[in-house]
Amino acid sequence: MKYLALPLLLAACASQPATTPPTRTFACNGGIPLVGVSYPNARTAVVTLQTEDTRTTYTLHRTAAAVGTRYSTSRSATPVPGHYIWTETPANAILFTTAKSATQPTYVYEKQLAVCRQITGPTNAQNY
Repeated sequence: MKYLALPLLLAACASQPATTPPTRTFACNGGIPLVGVSYPNARTAVVTLQTEDTRTTYTLHRTAAAVGTRYSTSRSATPVPGHYIWTETPANAILFTTAKSATQPTYVYEKQLAVCRQITGPTNAQNY
């Protein structure tokens, strides 16, 4: 008897539509005029950087943040050059890259690439 219910349960699950992750679009200053961000789960942000010539997508992972939410392409506690960091607060979002200092070769810092404001999508990514 319990085996008869399994096909019905599987059929019900198969007919459920796939959910689309919440997506937000940001208008930015600097060399990256548009950023699209989707949140497939609470720990991940998929960030698409749109310039006039290119469209590049990165998967970032949630990290500790003092204010708002913060995502990074690096999972290392020790920063290395070439990673992206996306931070969001209720007021705006900021895109950074990690870069080596010209004066202190062992020092890696966060270089601001763009300050962005949300133009479409849900208003609070922290809920995802």
